[in-house]
Amino acid sequence: MSQITNAHIIRAVELILFGNDPHYEASSWVAAGITCRRDRHRYTGETYAFSLEILHLRSAVRGSSSWTAMIVTERWSAGVADTVVRSQKWMKLISGKPADLRAWINHHRAPQTELSARVAEP
Repeated sequence: MSQITNAHIIRAVELILFGNDPHYEASSWVAAGITCRRDRHRYTGETYAFSLEILHLRSAVRGSSSWTAMIVTERWSAGVADTVVRSQKWMKLISGKPADLRAWINHHRAPQTELSARVAEP
């Protein structure tokens, strides 16, 4: 099975969800049939700081093709100059089938990139 949690898939999901309306400060919204909820957590200490952003995604489709996922963005920094020590983005499919997520991406992908950037089926 092809990997569905790689950077390419995460970027494709984000382009669909944020493409027309970026929702930069929104905590919840609906886009392309997906209910989105964002949680943000931050800590700043004397020697380090971190921020986490968790984007919960739930398809509005009922039945066998429904899915839920989360995209987590982590950023750790240290020192006075806020030197980034770790920055990572990852995704986890919580429920549903990878093929349903791929089908949603392919259905909602922008038309100009549709032919050149289909998400591979297993």
